[in-house]
Amino acid sequence: MPTTPTPDGPDELDRLYAYSAWMLGDRAAALAALRTALASGARGGLRAQLPSLRTAVLAQAGAQRETPARRRERLDKQLRTGTSVSMKMGHPALRGELRRLPVLLTGFMQSCLIAAVGALQPALRELFVLLVVLGLSEAEVLALLGAPTRGLSGPRSRMLSQLENYLGPRCGHLHAANPCQCPNRLQLAVEQAFVQMQYTAQAQHYAGYYPTAEYFVVMDGQTALGRLIVCRSPSEILMMDIALLPEYRRQGTGSAVIRDLMAEAEQAGIPMRLHVETFNPALRLYERLGFSKTAESGFYLEMEWRPEEKSNHDR
Repeated sequence: MPTTPTPDGPDELDRLYAYSAWMLGDRAAALAALRTALASGARGGLRAQLPSLRTAVLAQAGAQRETPARRRERLDKQLRTGTSVSMKMGHPALRGELRRLPVLLTGFMQSCLIAAVGALQPALRELFVLLVVLGLSEAEVLALLGAPTRGLSGPRSRMLSQLENYLGPRCGHLHAANPCQCPNRLQLAVEQAFVQMQYTAQAQHYAGYYPTAEYFVVMDGQTALGRLIVCRSPSEILMMDIALLPEYRRQGTGSAVIRDLMAEAEQAGIPMRLHVETFNPALRLYERLGFSKTAESGFYLEMEWRPEEKSNHDR
């Protein structure tokens, strides 16, 4: 029987924590702010508790002495300087478990985006968190900010422009030709304690929400080309993540892996689903393969391919 989370249930607390963590960029500070807000006694879910949390978070964000420019400099120093190599299985952070690699890489990419968002001014940073991370509507954000008659087009444009101007030349998930590739920087990020998301927490999340998820290394003979995470169930095949090392991209490998999963879904008579960022170049590949958008939340799209659509797509 399907259940609906209660207003104070774990889903709502997760969203409140997400607001705090993205705004402050620090897990301990985020938890402290969340405890302060919950102690105020507000009830009724995200929209009822968010105002008190905003008070605690914005006070901390405003007291941070480091300027946005200095944060960008520090981020560059941590991740864009020096050299690094793809992380090997012998690295202590992996402990010989291959499944740790995609989890650490996911944590790295999230930490990088959080750090870039943290380099925005607090007002623009909050706009990103409310609209993109929490997925609130423009009307809800305007009401929360106490500006019911002002539109958000101007601030939203500035927020996206500043992120694009900083990340655009650097982030491979925005532009494939950039100089920074996450897999080749992961060891550097781990060694400099930049990756904030711990393996255990992420693994527990996967185990709780995707207990049948399987972790694969895409191989060509004895050469590792990339990683793949798939969750199979009687009702769908969910491709949770796929990533190839830079030197093996644009050679048809990713398409071949996805087509294999599509063939498996067709044989089982079930849909195949995935999530992708709206700015990810892979979106065009998924569209060419016949995936269609079924939902959108912030920068993320949910896409689906159904076996019965194959004949129409192949015509």
